[in-house]
Amino acid sequence: MKNEPGYILMPAGWYPHNDDPFNGDFVQRHAMSIARYHKVIVVFAVKSPAVKKITISVNHKCEGQLIEYICYYPAKKIFDRFFSSITYHTVFRKVFKQIHRQYGLPKLVHVNIAWKAGLWALYLKRKFGCNYVITENWTGYYDEDPGNIHTKPWWVQYFIKKIFKQALLFLPVTRDLGERCKQLFGITQYEVVENAVDTRLFFCSARKHDKKRLVHVSAMNYQKHTDGLIRAIDQLATQRSDFELILVGPFSEEMKDCLADHPYAARVTKTTGNIPYDAVAGYMHNADLLVMFSRYENLPCVILEALCCGVPVVTTDVGGIREVINDTNGKLVASGDTDALAEAVNHALNHLPAYPHEAFSETAKAAYSYEAIGKKYAAVYEKLPGINDVQ
Repeated sequence: MKNEPGYILMPAGWYPHNDDPFNGDFVQRHAMSIARYHKVIVVFAVKSPAVKKITISVNHKCEGQLIEYICYYPAKKIFDRFFSSITYHTVFRKVFKQIHRQYGLPKLVHVNIAWKAGLWALYLKRKFGCNYVITENWTGYYDEDPGNIHTKPWWVQYFIKKIFKQALLFLPVTRDLGERCKQLFGITQYEVVENAVDTRLFFCSARKHDKKRLVHVSAMNYQKHTDGLIRAIDQLATQRSDFELILVGPFSEEMKDCLADHPYAARVTKTTGNIPYDAVAGYMHNADLLVMFSRYENLPCVILEALCCGVPVVTTDVGGIREVINDTNGKLVASGDTDALAEAVNHALNHLPAYPHEAFSETAKAAYSYEAIGKKYAAVYEKLPGINDVQ
């Protein structure tokens, strides 16, 4: 066995892959942040229609400090759900054998998204005594999410609770999520480490456009309540015409129909469809205001990215958003209140020069850059019992 300096093993519940390059991209940014200070090995497995047998892709990033094992396995024609569950765990054990032979045991297992990656952590704890921590971004711990934890089968709820109970420490991305999971699982402590931003892409710059520009970046789904945003913009567009709205993300037929039903909003709205991460940064650099209208959230990365660009944010007061947005960098409104959203956007457009763009950009970059988030994780690791014992 080749023994190299200890590493952090990150079983990931979500992660970018060939079939969906945006899936869990915030998990990858956490891994890249940690790789500034520790060797990180990510393991992610996904069922893929593009493969006929188990395929493992190994990627090296961050000068070799980040190694990604992306595992694809095929669907079955019959009893797919049953065989998929078995294959999911078989793939992990197969990959971990390779990792174990080359790098030894991890000094810490860092689960990112408890279900189902936390099952791998339970296995490693039982078989090898590996301790683990959990970072979580799932909104399913909130009742507002229609697919919340209470809608899952009893055995899923049982294992999620067990995963949390046996963790050394919970590392939520917001205090709000930490408190919610304390209520659900009875955990005694947690430490907040927020999502990370690539500040090489997201930074404050001069705006270059004629009209005042609103930007909305999301998956345009039920959670993001984009149809409600369109209704608010329709209302605002009857009062003023000196602005435009750019919708960045996948744009469904339902959204097209919604715009067709709101002609004032349609006149001021442009859509981009799915675009790469660096292209999102380009739109953010030319934004005057980020507008969100989510029904529920933890802490959307796009809000942190806007702040790093010096862009104020008008958004709903849900999840942990209030922990970063206040009157100095934006405005919070109640979820579902389209009148309040239209009024808040109108007020922000009238007072754009009053926002200290560069000041809150510098504050955000200092808090959410890869270096800052990586340093937070490194500090947490140092305080954990036994973290430096495995080499």
